[in-house]
Amino acid sequence: MLIEYWSRQRRFSHAKLTEGTNAGYYGIMNFEVKRWLSTLLDEPDNFTVTLEDMASKIMCTLVWDDPTVSRFCTKSAWGLLTQMSPAGPITNVITPLWHLPLFMNPWKKAEHKRHDEQQAWWMARLNGVRANMANGTARPSWTRDFLESEKTTNLSGDHEASSVIGMLALVGIFTVGGPLHYFLMAMVYHPVWQKKLQEELDRECHGEMPTFSDSPKLPILRACIKETMRWKPNVPTGVAHESEADDFYRGFFIPKGTRILPLDWYVFLTCVLYVDLYANHCSGRSSVTQSSIPTQITSVPNDGSRLAGPLSRNLSRLIPPSRECPPSAMVSAHVLAKILRKTKCLLPAVHSCGGSTYRRSAMRTERKSTLT
Repeated sequence: MLIEYWSRQRRFSHAKLTEGTNAGYYGIMNFEVKRWLSTLLDEPDNFTVTLEDMASKIMCTLVWDDPTVSRFCTKSAWGLLTQMSPAGPITNVITPLWHLPLFMNPWKKAEHKRHDEQQAWWMARLNGVRANMANGTARPSWTRDFLESEKTTNLSGDHEASSVIGMLALVGIFTVGGPLHYFLMAMVYHPVWQKKLQEELDRECHGEMPTFSDSPKLPILRACIKETMRWKPNVPTGVAHESEADDFYRGFFIPKGTRILPLDWYVFLTCVLYVDLYANHCSGRSSVTQSSIPTQITSVPNDGSRLAGPLSRNLSRLIPPSRECPPSAMVSAHVLAKILRKTKCLLPAVHSCGGSTYRRSAMRTERKSTLT
């Protein structure tokens, strides 16, 4: 029953994400990236928050056609992420505490409250789209798609649909905002590569904002996107799995139902394959200079195909095409390309954290061309 429940939700989610990818996400990312670039000029100190809000606005528009709820959606996503994290409630580390009776279990009470509030908010969003459809003001959204086809869908009803659609909105925030944040960090730490990226964009895009169609012409950009995701994996512990049957691994017994973390952090930072800023913890290796990344790219094909090198082999092994999240590469590539177009004015702002080391007036001069 649980597998069937998961399977039909995955089919619905995959269909929506694939449809969005094929349609270039309907121009929503183009608009929100430009809005974020404008916001960054006014709030450079707040770039982390506005970056997450940009990703949230994209998802809220896709899901409910309502970017105004992005702040609450980000808060809701953060609450869920905290609840799941090993750094969250102590019950995530000392698991027997979770099974204490409810009257003496503050962690379970808090999670029930968070869950119920989140579920009610998702249902309110679905009912809001339904009301807009009734009065003829609903624009296209994934929720509207469900309501128009709910009699033929495999989902059981409003409760399940609001949860599946709401979860799509949540998971699209930090999976995009996280890599973008790390990318900006990488560019601050490695100005040599920031310069190479800017030169490639200037050469190939001729002063225009990059689009999806420019991706095959930007091998250095694609390489640095993948290197960012390797250097700072968005979910360091990996996504939790559960063993479906009793098993043995290297002499260790793994009973059915065991939660297993693949630990992406180890896979992508193993000293056998990679040399990086953390290489000095490896026996017999010395740390490398800050200008040396991306270090793992052995070739950068110009046809948009996968990069050659250990990173691509590991990504392919861990994430087979049938399970790869459609926006994981496309969304990051698209948004990063937009940001890179403005790296000459953005990165000094991020690097100085709002100080006087960048020219605010020069940045404002860019606003008009950025928003057109």
